[in-house]
Amino acid sequence: MYVWTESLSVGVKEMDDQHKHLFDIANEVFLCATKPAAEREKDVHVLLDAIMDYTLYHVRQEEEHMREFACEDLVHMGMHRWYEHRMKALFDKASAAVRKGLTDADRACIELARFTGDWHLEHVRKMDSRYTQCFNDHGLKG
Repeated sequence: MYVWTESLSVGVKEMDDQHKHLFDIANEVFLCATKPAAEREKDVHVLLDAIMDYTLYHVRQEEEHMREFACEDLVHMGMHRWYEHRMKALFDKASAAVRKGLTDADRACIELARFTGDWHLEHVRKMDSRYTQCFNDHGLKG
């Protein structure tokens, strides 16, 4: 499970709120994956879509601000591309396993949630703080 702490804040409320929401969705996927298959069937499809859709939304928002404020970071954006590629592969694997009712569907969902949470923990700490000053200078504050 992922717990948001103020030490993860990048000093930009919009981005902090999005990071919190990504952790919340990852946690929901974890919880859903631990339910018996009959209880999770409807929820898991919704949650898998939510984690994928919100991840893409967040990355796009971050990059849109970088472009808008002329503080693009090609390394940062390259990391986003890698993340999206890996995320899509894990999403496809989990979705297919759930759809086919495979016995390892719960493991595939947990793998997706863990990848999402772990990647964002690392990315927030190492990369996202690099845009704080630029975003703050353009009116996006904590």
